[in-house]
Amino acid sequence: MKRIILLISAAIAIFSCNKDELISNRGKSVVNGPAMVIRAHSPEEELNQELRSVLSDGTKVLWENGDKLSLYDGGELSRGAEYSTSLATPSQTADFSQVSGTPAAIDGKYYACYPKSDNVYWRSNSGNPKLSVIFPTVQHAVVNSFAEGTNYMAAVSDNGVDFHFNHLGAYLRFDIVNETSPSDIVSAYLFRAESGESASGRLMCTVTNAFKKDGVYDGDNYDHSGLKKSYVHLKNSDDSAFVPGKYYISVPAQSDPWNGLKMIFVNESGKVASIVSNNSFDFSRGKIQPVGTVRNLSFKGIGDPYENGSDKGVLVTNPEILGDGSLSAVIISAAAETKIWASASAAPTSTNTKSDNGEASFEIIKGYSDWNNDGYYPAARYCADMGEGWYLPASNELLSYVRNLSLGSEAGVNAFNNTLSGIDGSSPLGTWADWSAGNKIRLWSSTTNSAVTNFYFAFYKSGSTGNLDKYQQTREKNYQVRCCKKVTF
Repeated sequence: MKRIILLISAAIAIFSCNKDELISNRGKSVVNGPAMVIRAHSPEEELNQELRSVLSDGTKVLWENGDKLSLYDGGELSRGAEYSTSLATPSQTADFSQVSGTPAAIDGKYYACYPKSDNVYWRSNSGNPKLSVIFPTVQHAVVNSFAEGTNYMAAVSDNGVDFHFNHLGAYLRFDIVNETSPSDIVSAYLFRAESGESASGRLMCTVTNAFKKDGVYDGDNYDHSGLKKSYVHLKNSDDSAFVPGKYYISVPAQSDPWNGLKMIFVNESGKVASIVSNNSFDFSRGKIQPVGTVRNLSFKGIGDPYENGSDKGVLVTNPEILGDGSLSAVIISAAAETKIWASASAAPTSTNTKSDNGEASFEIIKGYSDWNNDGYYPAARYCADMGEGWYLPASNELLSYVRNLSLGSEAGVNAFNNTLSGIDGSSPLGTWADWSAGNKIRLWSSTTNSAVTNFYFAFYKSGSTGNLDKYQQTREKNYQVRCCKKVTF
C-alpha cells in the first residue's frame, strides 16, 4: 500500500486569537518530497511564501486522527483516491496511508483536496476539468474549530514534489462566553444583507482557479437543484446548546464583498435574537471575518410583547425564520372586548368546521350573505375592524395559543396580564383570584359545528385548577374576543 508522509506547519487567520493557539483538524499547507512522499517546509518558510492557508496571526493548525484527503485520477465525477491518517495526538507531522482508489497524474500534475468528502468531486468536463464543492446549508458545529468537514482546501503538484493547499471557502467567526452570553443557544443562522443572495451552495470552478492560491472563481458560483440557499444553519449534531468557545460558519468564497449580514440565534425555548451589521465583509478565499462576542441578546418568543404601529399584542408562537432572514410569528391582540358570536337575525348558512386554520375560517364567515348587515356577527366584525391581517382564530388554533401561554396556571395568567400591562390600549384577561369556583373565562373562536347551530369557544376555567379545552355554545352568549395576526419582523 502506498504511503504519503505529511508534515504540517500551517497558519489560519483567527482574529483576536493568541499566536500560540492550536486548532486541530483544519486548514493545511503542505509540500512533499520525492515521488509520493510529501513533506512540509518550516513555518518561517511558509510565511515568507505567503501561502493562502497561512494568514495573519500565526495560529498553528495540526493534523488530527482520522483526517482524510483525496488525490484525483482525472475521471468524470471522481471523488478521488482516499488517504487517511492515524494519530495518537494532534501533530504537525502525519503519515497518510492509502485506503481506497488509485490516484494518477493528470496532464503531468497531481491534484489533491482536503477533506475527503462526498461534497467535493472532480469533473473532467470534456477536457475543461472543474472542481465541484458543495458548502452545506446545515453545518455541524465544532467548538474552537471550523464546522465539521467544511474547511475545504485544494493542492496541486506540478512535478509530483510540491503541494500547497489553498482555501476554497471563507469563514465567519463568533464567540460565546459564559459571563456575557446566554448559555442555551442551540442554533445560529447566517444571512447576507442583500435579500435573496446565497450564503451557501455549490462552487463550480475550473481546475486552474481551484488549485491556485490567487485563483478567481469563474462560471456559476452558486448552483441550482436546491443547493442554493440564502442562509447557513450552524448547530450541534445532537441539537444540544453551544458551550463557551469560538464557532465558525463556512461559506463559498467570492470576489465581491457582502454588503452587510444578519445572524439569528435560537435558544432552547425556541425564542430568537438577531444581530445585524451593515458593514462590508470580505469573504474571499481563506478569509475569516469575526463578528465578536455574542452578548446581551434580546430573545423574542411566546409570551413576549409585540408592538409595531397599530399592531399590538403578545406573541403566541415562536418566530419562524424565513428565507430572507425576516421572522414570522402569530400575535394575539392586546385589546379585547366582550361580544356575542352572532345575533338572532343572522343566518350563517355555510358550514364552517375549519378548526386549525383561523384565516381560512374567518374568510368563510366574511363570505356569509348577511356578513355586511350591521350587528349580525359582532365577534368576527370586531377582528375585521382591527385592520388588515387580523382574524378571529379557529378553535384548535386558539386552544394551542392559550396553552402556549400557560393560561391554565396562575403563573401563566399573571405573566400574560403583566405583559399586557406594558402595552398601551390593552385589556386584561382578569386575575386568577377573580375566578372563584364556578366562574369561567371564555374566548370565542371562528369555528362552528357542522350544523352551524353551535359555536366553539376555548379556555374554560373552573375552580382552583385551570382546564383548557374547546367547547360549544349558542351564538348569543357574551364571551371575550381576542383577535390574531401573523406578523413579520
